[in-house]
Amino acid sequence: MGNTSSEQYNNYLNQLTNKDYIISIYNEYPYLFNKLILSAKEKTSDLSLFYSRLSNDYYSLCQRYGNIGVFSGFYHVKTDADNIISNNKICQFDNVSLLFSQKTEDTAISSNKLLLEDTSYNWEKYTEDDTC
Repeated sequence: MGNTSSEQYNNYLNQLTNKDYIISIYNEYPYLFNKLILSAKEKTSDLSLFYSRLSNDYYSLCQRYGNIGVFSGFYHVKTDADNIISNNKICQFDNVSLLFSQKTEDTAISSNKLLLEDTSYNWEKYTEDDTC
């Protein structure tokens, strides 16, 4: 098992590579396991949509903001005092930071298909002293 917390943690991580151990967790906590899988699917869908929009909009973003440079990553925006994380992202490029905001009121879900209007998201220039 391990004598120190570090050894115990490393042992736990090694157990996560064991197929039988993963199956035993699933059998013991099926509800939790299914919630984790659902969360992973939703996150994957959100990121796929974001990267698709970034790819499709890159040329127009360069026209609007000049040479924005190469995309290097993003971080999520916390929306209120409770530190709830939104789908809004501050996107880092070589020469500018842009706020990608999703307008959830323009998003509709119909028969498990996400229907998006052209106005369901927005790009705008972001500076550190901006408030979200």
